[in-house]
Amino acid sequence: MRFLASPHTTGDWWVSAVNLVADFVLVDLVGALMDVWTGEVAAGVQEFGWRGLMSAGVDPVVSARMSRIRGRDTAPEIKVRRELHRRGLRYRVNFKPVSTLRRTVDIAFTRQRVAVLIDGCFWHGCPEHFRPAKGDRREFWEAKIAENQRRDQDSSRAFTLAGWTVLRFWEHADPVEVADKIEDEVIKRSVSRRSPSETPCR
Repeated sequence: MRFLASPHTTGDWWVSAVNLVADFVLVDLVGALMDVWTGEVAAGVQEFGWRGLMSAGVDPVVSARMSRIRGRDTAPEIKVRRELHRRGLRYRVNFKPVSTLRRTVDIAFTRQRVAVLIDGCFWHGCPEHFRPAKGDRREFWEAKIAENQRRDQDSSRAFTLAGWTVLRFWEHADPVEVADKIEDEVIKRSVSRRSPSETPCR
């Protein structure tokens, strides 16, 4: 959006000033939209990988832009991790509970064997916030989400069979409440794993 000075105007400083303000507003708007877009794409990259997203019809220019986006350390994960760290709890991130299985959890307490996953509302089909995709690619995305949910169930089952306690939370959940539940489970598992010699005498 540009403003042009009148040919009868002796000076066009006001035009430059208006154009400068318009440029700043446009940059801020584009930046905000890109933040939302990159957040969604980052979650998609983490779940499906680049090939999965490319099969959805993403053009090469968008693909190149997407390749610079990180697929881990999402904002909901970081909020929960900060709250846990503030409470003095220490953990591993992006950890593989089962070495033979190429699947990771967002937060892991290895001594207590507690695995935590923060699931994105769209990519995992949140019952509160998930909205089916519209248009020509609707069937494609519905199949992807269903596949992801099956993978979630399979991962939880495999981790549980390996002796882990699996805790799953939606990304919209309050990070303090999430940390409360995680802390309670970690404490409970710590007590249950103590040896008889470590049990205090009465």
